[in-house]
Amino acid sequence: RQSAPSARSADWFASLKSKTERGKRVANPPPPRMPAKPKQPIPAWRLKVGKATPWLLAATCAALLIQVFLAGAGLLGDAEVLDTHALFANAVIRLVFLLVLIVGFVGADWRVGVAGVVLTVLLEAQYGLIEAEPAFVRALHATNGVVMFAVAFGMLMRRLPWTTGRPKA
Repeated sequence: RQSAPSARSADWFASLKSKTERGKRVANPPPPRMPAKPKQPIPAWRLKVGKATPWLLAATCAALLIQVFLAGAGLLGDAEVLDTHALFANAVIRLVFLLVLIVGFVGADWRVGVAGVVLTVLLEAQYGLIEAEPAFVRALHATNGVVMFAVAFGMLMRRLPWTTGRPKA
């Protein structure tokens, strides 16, 4: 035998009915959103610093090509040139990568800053790769150099001074 519904259950059914539409539950509308804060304009001095990024990336590509030349000269000719190859990496390339990192972030181009971090990590990986025991792992030293050049050249091609518009990722 069924009992008569109480007043309390009738209120519950009424509230449920008001929240449903054709058998589907209707979500309550979200609360009104606060307007987003407008982005602050980038200071002019940071934009001026950012104009150096294409030139630093070009210097990076040139330094990496010089590094390849020194490696080739050391392997195919005078083995003492390999010492110059190592010294050039420790001094010049490390400095250029650090400048790319700093100028990228300070110059309001965070993608170049991240590329500077990636290049620095890849440079540090070079030391582990060249000291590795199996020869095929040591061969990754040259492959890693190609990757470094590809990162720098890819960033440069998107930031050439004579192109128009904002740089793309």
